[in-house]
Amino acid sequence: MSCVKHRRPLHRPVATVVAAAAFACFASAASAKPLYVGTWSASPDLCPAPNTDAHFIIKANSYHFFEENCAFRSVVRTAGAWNVVARCSGDGTRTTNRFTLWATKKVLTLRYAGEAGIANYVRCK
Repeated sequence: MSCVKHRRPLHRPVATVVAAAAFACFASAASAKPLYVGTWSASPDLCPAPNTDAHFIIKANSYHFFEENCAFRSVVRTAGAWNVVARCSGDGTRTTNRFTLWATKKVLTLRYAGEAGIANYVRCK
């Protein structure tokens, strides 16, 4: 039955419309690619290098750097950062890593849990 055939006009409560709009915005934001996704390097000079060992390649749910491959077990978005727990393997070892990522369109900062230092990377692509 189409809406045109109804004898009484169909009214949607304002709350339903607002909820639908909020859900659409949330669904769009949830499906957006996280800002940390990309190919990163310690220096812009290393970006054109054909050797991907110089690149830190991050996907929405994993990363690859040199001989290490990590699958993200959890990614929790906080104000301006992502807290990640990842199961990693490489060079014959398996570890669970916890780290925080901060990203802009051009710069990625990484800090491993329990370590004071940070690592900065520039976006290659």
